[in-house]
Amino acid sequence: FDEEFQYTLEDILRSVYNDGNPSSYMASFTRFLSKYEHNDDVREILFSSFIDFFAESVSKYNRYKLIPVSFVGSVAFHFRHILNEAAWQQGVSIGRIEQAPMEGLVRYHKRDV
Repeated sequence: FDEEFQYTLEDILRSVYNDGNPSSYMASFTRFLSKYEHNDDVREILFSSFIDFFAESVSKYNRYKLIPVSFVGSVAFHFRHILNEAAWQQGVSIGRIEQAPMEGLVRYHKRDV
C-alpha cells in the first residue's frame, strides 16, 4: 500500500473525517483492493468490513433476514463474491448488486412505460 500511495495516516483521517465526500475517497482505493484481493490480508479486510457493515447498518432493521438487501456502487459490484459470502454468513439474502444507480433507474422507468 505504501509503495502505491504516499498517504500518511493523518492524510487518510483528514480525508475521511474532514473532507466533503468520504465515501468517494474510500472508494478510490477500489482498484488497489481489486489488484490484491487474492492476498489473504486484503481479502480478510474486505470480508470483515462487509461483516461489520451488516452488523452496524443492516441488522438494525427488524426484518433484515427476511427481505433481500440490494446494493449500488463500485465496491459492492467489484467485490460481490466476498459480499455474498459475508451476507450468507450473517443470514442475509442479497437482492440486486448494481455498479451504478442509472441501471436500476432505467429498468424501473421502462417497466412503467
